[in-house]
Amino acid sequence: MMKRLNLGIGVMLILLLAGAALAQTETDRFFPDSTKGYVAVSNVNDLRAHWRQTALGQVLLSDSFMEFRQSILSGVEKTWTGRVGMSIRDTLDLASGEAAFGFVANPGQIPGFVVAIDVTEKKKEVDDFLSRMIRQAFEKKTGTSKKETLKVGNRSVPVTVMVFPPDNNYPAQRTAYYVLTDRFLLASDQKELIQQILELMLRVPSGPKPLASNKAYSMTMQRCAADFPTAHDPQIRFFVQPLELGKAITLLAQSAPGSQPKQDTSGQTPFDILANHGMGAIEGVGGTVDFASDDMEFVTRTKVYAPEGLRGTNMLSFIDDLKLNAPDWVEGDVNSATVVNIDLLNLFNRIGPLFDDFVKTENLWEDTLKGLEEDEGGPRVNLKTQLVGNLGSQITTFRRTHDGKEAFVGGIQVKPGKDAVIAEVFHRMFDTDADFQQVPYGSGTIWYYAPQPKRQSRSRRGQAASAQANPPVFVKNAFYVGDGNIFFATDIDALKETVENKRSGSVAPLSESPTYKTVSSYIQKFSGTGHSFQFYSSNHAGLRTNYNLFRTGKLLEGDTLLSQILQRVYPDKNMNVPILDNGSKLPPFESFESRMGATGAFGKNESDGFFLKSFGLTADQLR
Repeated sequence: MMKRLNLGIGVMLILLLAGAALAQTETDRFFPDSTKGYVAVSNVNDLRAHWRQTALGQVLLSDSFMEFRQSILSGVEKTWTGRVGMSIRDTLDLASGEAAFGFVANPGQIPGFVVAIDVTEKKKEVDDFLSRMIRQAFEKKTGTSKKETLKVGNRSVPVTVMVFPPDNNYPAQRTAYYVLTDRFLLASDQKELIQQILELMLRVPSGPKPLASNKAYSMTMQRCAADFPTAHDPQIRFFVQPLELGKAITLLAQSAPGSQPKQDTSGQTPFDILANHGMGAIEGVGGTVDFASDDMEFVTRTKVYAPEGLRGTNMLSFIDDLKLNAPDWVEGDVNSATVVNIDLLNLFNRIGPLFDDFVKTENLWEDTLKGLEEDEGGPRVNLKTQLVGNLGSQITTFRRTHDGKEAFVGGIQVKPGKDAVIAEVFHRMFDTDADFQQVPYGSGTIWYYAPQPKRQSRSRRGQAASAQANPPVFVKNAFYVGDGNIFFATDIDALKETVENKRSGSVAPLSESPTYKTVSSYIQKFSGTGHSFQFYSSNHAGLRTNYNLFRTGKLLEGDTLLSQILQRVYPDKNMNVPILDNGSKLPPFESFESRMGATGAFGKNESDGFFLKSFGLTADQLR
């Protein structure tokens, strides 16, 4: 499935290659409004120039990263499906201006891909490319190439049609359609999509409407443009219709050769269910990305367009705060920290019908809650009034690395004086559950989730032993109620240390860190009237640890969150994972660490949705 989405990867890999005037985006005027996912680079050469101006770009494009860069690119190219036969290198070589990628889903048709590249003054390169594609199509007897003609309005437009035979990277036959206009090379896996684009280009009255006329698209782009300090065309712009894109991808997967038959006889996808429960209120998500812009490493702007605001989704109700900040129990040496303000009781009240529809069992949510409260053998707790009703709105999480071991720690705010009530709920819920172990801690208890192996018949004991030898990731998730929070962590020691440092006051909190203060000052300046989401990342300990593990070929043996995830994906430590072999080509982390800066982000409510902005500060800005 992921191989079918790799067209968009080319945009990001452009940034990793070394090699300006700004150009106005045009492709949104001839991509149809049925485009569910869209990424456009306004000017490929300009983007590369700006990427080179960033500290990260200069590091990655340096000679010390050359061998690694080439190795990664070679590996990606080998698995690049190129649904229309176009490689990453082709995109780079052919583009003289704008390059755009779209995923289009017309009603009643299988979704398809479209690529449009401005090839002004690149006629020779385009001729060479098409000639090479024709040769590749004929490499096997099942490959073909031919010329066809499309009738567009009162004009006849020549189309090059190529059929690529199955290969190791793409098990099904592919057909690609190419058209060269006076400026753009168009490519698609569907002739109908080429037809629609040409109709928009030539302004055929009976043709489709352009993406630029889609209200959700135009509103997201207008909002992001309003945030620019000076008028300019963004280097990258993107847009998705989340639920529509999800349904289109599902349809494409189901139509693929060899795909499994559809299991849900109701005809509803998970995205249909979400739409039925208010998430359809989010009509589009669009944004921009700029490098070496606004005196920063990068700036991203994202608008979630929901005409009635996120409250229109019924479930999502974020609470803006002028003074949103990391609480004092977040230590100053963390790798990153996130703070979110959300109405948890509203979420709890609204999630039941959605849960029932997903599991396809009517009233299961309410019956479960009723059973927890009323069954004689149950915990006898009312989750709404005794647990969720006693929670505050702030959720804080952070990651930290000590001595090569990484932990994820968080806390959910508890209303003043309600710690004991929630602790009692935990006792009732977990004391008799064999999968939850208890560790006395001060006057309270730490619970940690450690599923016990189920009793198996003699014939299945071997399987059970195998499962115990390969436990789930983060199996011992620990919980503790106290000091105004429900603390949770992937490591008991990290949880204890967080609580003890808070109580003793022996460790300076993150809020007093100079780097955090600098990032927060930018967030406050940008958000203005307050925000409900805030992210910070600066400490390089976590990156250094994973980087060194990767460089020494020990990432599968590490004790970081990334290592644990990879251990689940690749349980056999002797398994050959080609991408992990590239680490030996990396330079020492210390050779570029001093050039690394910090990242900040925030999100805030707006009358027609939600606005998010992230930015990167240079090391010089933090000094």
